Amino acid sequence: MRLASETFLPLTGPLAAFKAAHPDIEVLLHQRDGAGTVRVEDLADEPFVTTKPGQWQRRLLDWLFADRNLEPRIVCATDEPAATYALVSAGLGIGLFPTLARSTRPDPGVAWAIIDHPHCNRTLSLHWVSDDRPPAAVSLMRTQITDWNWGAAA
Repeated sequence: MRLASETFLPLTGPLAAFKAAHPDIEVLLHQRDGAGTVRVEDLADEPFVTTKPGQWQRRLLDWLFADRNLEPRIVCATDEPAATYALVSAGLGIGLFPTLARSTRPDPGVAWAIIDHPHCNRTLSLHWVSDDRPPAAVSLMRTQITDWNWGAAA
């Protein structure tokens, strides 16, 4: 069974539970190159910590700013997407993170805000190759993910 996602970090809990419950099912993971609210315009002068061009965080940041005829002020562009959170936590700047990161990376020193833009979102989805119903393994994984307690700390 193959699982495609833009981010795997918040899925580690349900994936571990799925593998424990179904050790005979092989799961192949593929990553896709996919508080209050703030407007993009309000972020124009803020220092951003992001990834280098080509990765989802940078593509989204560049697109959001270009859509408003602005350019982000990038103070750090790294090859390590996971490092961006640590750099933001260290106070180097601000960054884009999926809402699911709130439960997987709780940090009392980090403030969260939703960007008020209609295209600032990420979707996690299951994919399978077939014109028929999903295979049993896909149905089991779907149930594991949809029934998972996403509000609990990882």
